[in-house]
Amino acid sequence: MDNHVRFIAVSYFGSADAAALVESLMGQWDPRWTLVLVDNSQSPSELAALEVLASMDQRVQVLDSRGNLGYYGGASAALRLLPASPRWTCVCNVDLTVANDAVGEVLRDSESSIGVLAPGIWSQKTGHDQNPYMRSRPSRRATFLRYWMFRWTPVARILVAASALKGGLRVRPRLALDTSSDIYAPHGACIFFSTRYFQAGGDFEHPVFLFGEEITVAENCARLGLKVGYRPQVRVYHNEHRATGTWRSKNVLNAQREAARFLRAVLGGPRRGGSGC
Repeated sequence: MDNHVRFIAVSYFGSADAAALVESLMGQWDPRWTLVLVDNSQSPSELAALEVLASMDQRVQVLDSRGNLGYYGGASAALRLLPASPRWTCVCNVDLTVANDAVGEVLRDSESSIGVLAPGIWSQKTGHDQNPYMRSRPSRRATFLRYWMFRWTPVARILVAASALKGGLRVRPRLALDTSSDIYAPHGACIFFSTRYFQAGGDFEHPVFLFGEEITVAENCARLGLKVGYRPQVRVYHNEHRATGTWRSKNVLNAQREAARFLRAVLGGPRRGGSGC
């Protein structure tokens, strides 16, 4: 195991945002990090722009996915091609910047039962921390309502746009905390995975193209007997909805509909793994 943090940032025409991410990593007080930019864009010019960013620091590399594999699909493809797992692996969007002490804070976390670390994700739109995403497992009723909300495209588009003005659409209201604690699910924009997660059998396999990865991660932790730890002292800043937009396209809404079906299927049954995360 290599004692560093590996960031896997999945990009879809996100080179402009990725520049700020690279710059923030280059400014880390602790230099023990690497970054893999996974390009889902299928665009030679976009790939070239990411490769220019990679030339700025030898710790940055670009992986051409040769197709749009989706968010965790791209991360999973990268994981299969990369060498042995470091101490921490972070899957994130490119529309983030990382506080200059974040890598050091993650590497200092030593709680043995933590499989996943949820940082403080400060929205540049609302000014609020997007974690804890879910303090506890959502009810069947909440997941059923979400499923119905996304059944009709015009209704779903209006609801998503309206909810964006209020800080985001969630299965369960987010509970703000300012101290470390165990939670059910982390926000998907940035999740740190301990090497313990992979040693216990965890992976990035997620059956949905976009959205819902928080539930897959949370349920994996419950199944593997690992905790999700909220760590507000690890700070990242999120310029959200740059890739998917607020007024969602039909394709993006179809992906959200698929994710809502997935959530209903997963969360409609009995909870696995006891009290879980």
